[in-house]
Amino acid sequence: MTIYFSPSKCGFYDTEIHGNQIPLDKVEVPKQIHLQLIEGQSSLKKIVAGENGFPELVDIVFSNEQLAISAREKRNQLLAESDWTQFQDVLSYMPDDKKQEWKLYRQALRDIPSQKNFPIDIVFPEVPV
Repeated sequence: MTIYFSPSKCGFYDTEIHGNQIPLDKVEVPKQIHLQLIEGQSSLKKIVAGENGFPELVDIVFSNEQLAISAREKRNQLLAESDWTQFQDVLSYMPDDKKQEWKLYRQALRDIPSQKNFPIDIVFPEVPV
């Protein structure tokens, strides 16, 4: 089995799978390098063609819009996870200081999009205990 990378298709090809249906601009990639490249994707990196056409890992750059969407999704999840603190039966036995802690926490979550450096540098509030 030989693994190739095509810079024009930005994809890998295996001779056992693709036979002779491999792009002409192929470059052979040693199996160990191929595995490192595949594993590198789990570290928020992507595979691109380098100057010589050989595959390399580069950092994924997220747009501010993508970062904002991700931050809001996390914020919404944290709000949903704390919804139980607002149920009337829970509030009826929760001490006043705990009610206030949860109220401030949930408001801080709602205020995240208003933070000065949103969505680049976000400070999530600590979950009350």
